[in-house]
Amino acid sequence: MVKHFSHRHELELCPTMPQPVHEDDEALICSVCEYELDLLHQSGEAVSVIYQCSKSSNSKCHFYLHDLCFQLPREILHNSHPKHPLLLSLPPYQNDNDNNSGEFTCNACGESGTCFSFHCPKCKFDLHVQCATLPQTPSRRQNHQHPLTLLFSLPNSHNLQQKMTTICDLCKGSISQGCWLYYCKDCDYGTHLHCSIAETDDDHHQ
Repeated sequence: MVKHFSHRHELELCPTMPQPVHEDDEALICSVCEYELDLLHQSGEAVSVIYQCSKSSNSKCHFYLHDLCFQLPREILHNSHPKHPLLLSLPPYQNDNDNNSGEFTCNACGESGTCFSFHCPKCKFDLHVQCATLPQTPSRRQNHQHPLTLLFSLPNSHNLQQKMTTICDLCKGSISQGCWLYYCKDCDYGTHLHCSIAETDDDHHQ
């Protein structure tokens, strides 16, 4: 049995990959990252352990964690927010009267989340755990000849003397102001975070 700071009950190892009780039920998700429990396993990530609440068999306490999520540090220093450390937090933030909805908006990708985030209580700054752990340079891919670099905002068009990248060069969707992106300065080529990571996963399986 092990303990996790966010949960009142002890956790135990799952002997097999947990499955929904009924076929019509939604897939089970990790309580930290919101990914399906078997999603990382299917993608080839080194996920060999799933933790579950020790009370799950006789109660409605369905709390699950990937091993990688269980091992996340309680506090990190991130280059995107150098002024303050980011704390691994479960919304709603109990000490934050302005945000009691149980939902946050990730400052990296601009999408909402309802599970854990790396959170700065002073600045109301939040990152999905998966965004906080993105690589600075993703693996090489087939759609661009140069390495891409993680940027924490859209590039400055004046400094680059080129048009500011606002369109993802993979999916052709817009990249919102203030969101992170993967970028090639030489080619003014940029992508959404999830587009580059998804392409890397596709290359991994080919």
